[in-house]
Amino acid sequence: MCVLLIPVLAALLLGQQPETLSLLGEPLYARKLPKGERAAAEAALARAHAAYANKPTGPAEILALQQAHLALGHIGDALIVLTHGIEANPEESALYLERGRGYLAIRKFDAAQRDLSIAAAKLPLARCALGLAQYLSGDYARARTSYADCREP
Repeated sequence: MCVLLIPVLAALLLGQQPETLSLLGEPLYARKLPKGERAAAEAALARAHAAYANKPTGPAEILALQQAHLALGHIGDALIVLTHGIEANPEESALYLERGRGYLAIRKFDAAQRDLSIAAAKLPLARCALGLAQYLSGDYARARTSYADCREP
């Protein structure tokens, strides 16, 4: 038990918070980027944030900001951006698809299924992610049906 707490305590002391927990209950952290990659990702985040500030309800700007957060491993921030985007654009299926994928990443399978079901009504490729969410939730019959209708581009 103490051996499992050492990485958690070290991360807390360094100020790093886990993005989520594994299915086994272990904390999962954003991967560390090499210095050059991190600088490029932070510059992309700054550009995306500036575009988003100019047009905070634009689906393209929302998706770009979400992708910039993901590049840095900030899944929670990406989900917040998508949630605000969905509030402003409740008819935009791509936002539901990306938020559903984000929920998959943080192991929130029920929330992922809700968003991916909405996206799948208009975006056939969302059926693939929906099938994965159903499979990971243990709903194998529905997952089989979703995968049968899955059409990746």
